[in-house]
Parts: sequence; structure tokens; C-alpha cells
Amino acid sequence: MEASTDPSQKYTVSPLPVTTQDQQASTTDASEDLTPSKTVPPTPVTTQDSDHHATPSAATGLDLYDASRDGDLETVKRILAEGDVDINYTGDWSRTPVMAAAVNGHSDVVEFLMGRGADVSLVDGYGRNVLHLACRGGDLETVKLILSLDLVDINSRGRNSRTPVLEAAWTGHRDVVEFLVGRGADVPLVDKWGDNVLHLACRGGDLETVKLIMSKNVVDINSRGEKCRTPVMLAARNGGRDVVEFLVGRGADVSLVDRWGDYE
Repeated sequence: MEASTDPSQKYTVSPLPVTTQDQQASTTDASEDLTPSKTVPPTPVTTQDSDHHATPSAATGLDLYDASRDGDLETVKRILAEGDVDINYTGDWSRTPVMAAAVNGHSDVVEFLMGRGADVSLVDGYGRNVLHLACRGGDLETVKLILSLDLVDINSRGRNSRTPVLEAAWTGHRDVVEFLVGRGADVPLVDKWGDNVLHLACRGGDLETVKLIMSKNVVDINSRGEKCRTPVMLAARNGGRDVVEFLVGRGADVSLVDRWGDYE
């Protein structure tokens, strides 16, 4: 899970994983978003010219990326005012500065970069756009800002074909899930593995998010997802005792078995 996208996280270098159909979704997602303290900058590819028609500086692009990730709006403004920088420079996991700001919940930086023309149609190395990352980070104001501009599809598909609401459910951001549902997010959609929003909430283990989803009456409590597992199986598998108790109390069928014949 991406608890590590919080700004207070300890940064380590994480290579881009290779995902296959047989891998567990939980293991492929667990460590992908740890942000390293040191970045080896790629050579930016851009057609953007500065005022002096020079190639934008990779070092300056990295400075912009780092300042955006850290929420340092004044430095972001200064770097862009000086020119000679690609606003869509790609840093860790092919994320742009606006993506780095979004996943770390810096709504003021996101707003400024979007106002200066940051390309929000781009995706990172995992196929996630700026809205997926904002939902994964869990800052509601950042999510509201991005949706208010009507530049990103609320049901856009990212890594493992997950929508923004699926990302928010998996990372346990109840307020973001509630907001997206209120804005028309398509809750019955499933990801590449067949998991719906309830499966992912149970995988993440946040009880309040699970309760919210159940209150909407839009997902079958015994629905089958990856490897034919039900939400209560995923809650049990991930150690969510309070979630298991809640689902059993709401009628989850604990006699069901998954593809391998295992119970919860």
C-alpha cells in the first residue's frame, strides 16, 4: 500500500516493477511509490524553447521536480520565472513536477503548475495520471482542484486498469472516495484483476472506507475478484480483523472458497 506517499516518508530508491498476470496485486503495489532522496535525472525530451532558444537544463528540471515534490511554491515560482526549464520534466518513475506535487498533497503547487501550462494528460511510468496520484496521496483539496478544471476523466484508467476511486479506496482515503462517488465516479468498475472498490478497500484495511462503500449499496458483499476471492477473504488475508468482523456482521458468506479452495 502507498502509505509512503505521505510527505513525511523516508525515501528509498525503488525500481520500476515488472508485473505479470500471476503476481498478487498487493505485492506489486506495496513499495512502488517510495520517493528516493537522490534522483538520477533522465535527459528530458522537449520541444519547449526558453526565451533564449536554449535547450532546457536537466539540472534545473530536477530542481523544479524536487521543489514541487516538497511543496516549495516559492522555489517553483522562482525556477519558472528564470526560464530555461521544462515544466514537464520527468523525474522519479517518469513523473512530472505536477504529478509529484499531486501525490504529496501540495494543492497550491499543483494549481500554480497547471496555471502555467503543465500537461495533465501525461502519465507516469505506472500509467497513472495526475488525478490517480492525487487520489493515491489522499489530499482532498488537491483532488477537488484537479477535478474542478475538467481536464482529467474521473473514470480514467491507470495502473492495473484502476480508476481514481479504486486508488483512493485501496489507500484508505475515505473522504476522497466519498467525494469521487458524489461527483459521479463509476463505482461498479473493476481493475485488471477483477477487484472492485470494496475488494480494494478491504485489501487496504481501512474500516471507515469499507463502511462508506457498503452504505452506498452499489457492490455485492460477496462479489468475486482476483482468484475468485471475496472482500472478506481479502480483509482476512491482510489482517483486517475489524473489517472482517464488520463484513461478517453485514452478512458476508464465510463458507465461500477461492480459486484454490481456501476459506477466509
